[in-house]
Amino acid sequence: MLLKSLSFLFLGTLAVQAELSPTVYRQLQAEAPEALQITVEKVETKVTLGKDGTDTEVTATATVKGVTRSATGLKVDATITIHYNVIRSVVPMVGPSPVPVLEKAKTTAAFLKKDAQGQYAPAARGMSFTQL
Repeated sequence: MLLKSLSFLFLGTLAVQAELSPTVYRQLQAEAPEALQITVEKVETKVTLGKDGTDTEVTATATVKGVTRSATGLKVDATITIHYNVIRSVVPMVGPSPVPVLEKAKTTAAFLKKDAQGQYAPAARGMSFTQL
């Protein structure tokens, strides 16, 4: 009985940490307050090493090139700051796709939300900068 209970607990833990389906990512993109096309002008990263992996703090400056929707009233040619962290574990873990580190001079889709500090942050997890 104990072995059966532990098996269910283990399987339940795996299910919670599983990769999200494309349907879930599409829903996150559809619900994002900001759906934009951006060109990344500048990217700054700060990597902090820990015993379990790395935490990369990303701050990017981007120019809005297109607006599908904007809850904050963004317009084409606006300059925004995008701030987020990318955590990479030493031991690979099953889970949602990590948000990629933005690349300078790249034009991409952006699904964002505004955080409490007034900066924009990814709203669709690992697919925040990929149009599905």
